[in-house]
Amino acid sequence: MSRRTKTEFDTHRNAVSRRRLLQMGAIGTVMGLAGCGSDGNGNGTDGDGDGGDGGSNGGDGGSNGGDGGSNGGDGGDGGSGGSPIDSTATLFTNAPPNNSHFNPYNPAQHAGFEQYYSIQLFAFNGNTNEYHSRLGSEFTLEDTTATIELDDSYSWQDGSAVTANDVANQFQIARMLDYPIWNRIESMEVPDDTTIVFEVDRPYSKNIIRSNLNRFIVVKEGSEWDQWIDLASQDLSDEEKSSAQEDLQSWNYAVEKGKTPAANGPLVLSERRSDGWLFEQNEHWPYEFNIPEYEFRQVTSDNGIWQMSIADEMDMASHHSVTADTKSQYPEHMEHFTLPANECIAPVLNHEHPVWGQREARKALAYLIDRERLIRNMNPRHSQLEQVSGYTDVLAEDILSENFRGQLEEYGVNSQPEKAAEMMRAAGMERVNGTWQTSEGETVTFEWMGARWPDATGIATTLGTHFEKFGVDFTDTTVSTSSWSQRKSQGDYTMTWHVTAGPGHPWFYTTNVLNPQILTQVSVPQETAELPPVGEPDGELEEFNLRQMQGDMAVAEGDDLQNYAEQFAWFINQALPVMPITNAGLSSLVTYDDWEFPETDADIMGIQFPPSQLLKETREGSNRTVLQAKTE
Repeated sequence: MSRRTKTEFDTHRNAVSRRRLLQMGAIGTVMGLAGCGSDGNGNGTDGDGDGGDGGSNGGDGGSNGGDGGSNGGDGGDGGSGGSPIDSTATLFTNAPPNNSHFNPYNPAQHAGFEQYYSIQLFAFNGNTNEYHSRLGSEFTLEDTTATIELDDSYSWQDGSAVTANDVANQFQIARMLDYPIWNRIESMEVPDDTTIVFEVDRPYSKNIIRSNLNRFIVVKEGSEWDQWIDLASQDLSDEEKSSAQEDLQSWNYAVEKGKTPAANGPLVLSERRSDGWLFEQNEHWPYEFNIPEYEFRQVTSDNGIWQMSIADEMDMASHHSVTADTKSQYPEHMEHFTLPANECIAPVLNHEHPVWGQREARKALAYLIDRERLIRNMNPRHSQLEQVSGYTDVLAEDILSENFRGQLEEYGVNSQPEKAAEMMRAAGMERVNGTWQTSEGETVTFEWMGARWPDATGIATTLGTHFEKFGVDFTDTTVSTSSWSQRKSQGDYTMTWHVTAGPGHPWFYTTNVLNPQILTQVSVPQETAELPPVGEPDGELEEFNLRQMQGDMAVAEGDDLQNYAEQFAWFINQALPVMPITNAGLSSLVTYDDWEFPETDADIMGIQFPPSQLLKETREGSNRTVLQAKTE
């Protein structure tokens, strides 16, 4: 069977708006290198915390867990006296120092680094399913009224307090940009400097709305942000609003040498170098740590990252994926580990396609994909997905009953071409001389449309191998990130990259599928779906109300939550609106020769990501941070 590869270069650079990139998830830099992006990339300053379409998830997540404390436990005795053995922590970044900026609303050449120079409202711990306090010291939800109390110990680098007005200003800017969070917020009030109150559109589970509101706070009054704060506070006409959106999303903030972004985190930018960035301690940071500098070296390839590690030039990394063979060359004091990502890679098929839009044909593909082979072709941060439920295996085991999991249709893990052929025939296809044809005698074709990311190319490689043997004419089309975003938003694909994701609560996974903003162009069911009865894949189809299920799940607890979670899992398993194929993890790196990190399996290491977040956690009974330099 023929197999073609097309590489399209970016001939429509300005055709997709920056706002569209942000709303779909500005993931061009996030998926670029072995680290799945720069170590300086933030967690998405102003997304909605409900997964999105890849990289930029607004909050640090949500869960059913309770409130986590702010203490991470004792990590050792570093920093208690003496000089640091190493006064500079060395990491990597792919952000070029000469032209990168610090406006998170403009994804083009955005430097990132929010994890280091800013503070978020809360931090989610994937190991414990708990929230840790950051700028937000307390979160309460009574019916539809959400209140965040702020910790008044946090300051900007000029010594001024981070206030509720700063938080409100950032939300006002998000409203000016038509961010989806404002589909849920009815009103916002700032009664005093440390309190912000939101009225939301309907009842939600506490951690769902907390995750949606969570974000890194980067907008400061009395700075260059004032021009945008002023615009966001005005009653703009549609034309004025559109102009303001375009202006903000093309603004290059703090791009000139000597300019620094407003910082309220543990570090402030001190120097742009020809080959990287230097950050130093924020003198107004409320916690004590003895690491004078963080150096981020610009690295432009996977091999460069790995060679830094092999040469023992890397002290720590937020994102750091590596093959087993390469990792075996790392120094013994270097520990590579995986954090919970709460994410499945789940490509989406065009449901309007004459062949693959049919449920039986999608099931054929699910049977054909060898998920074990797929893992070998993809970024090593992924792990094999055991069941197709729409959730990660860890969440599925936690939220779905054992009896229900046994009723899910098993599509693998290994390829089942005979079963795939059975499903293709059920879809009306016929294999003639080894090639699948429609009832009209046309050759069945399949195109993968993806950007130039290692994960996407790994999927294409796997699909190409399967289809070549199976008898389907396959084309691998590789495009630039902006072209990918444009084509996805227009529904111009047969199959492309997508994820289901969510921090510890199944509702978040529904938002990645029941998402009209992204998937209605390819007719993925949004309101109702025709499904067989649970446990009877060959049973008579019945109409199922998706929106009712999603709405009920948002407020459900206990057995009711499990029931709605199982309904969504059955929808994914049988309708295959998206095609879950892997558990995604987030690989990280720490070293223990000159630095005091907790053991990699410690609960506190479950916050994304230890090199930055452990400067925001204090040791029990101390004002010293968990991460410290070892001393001489």
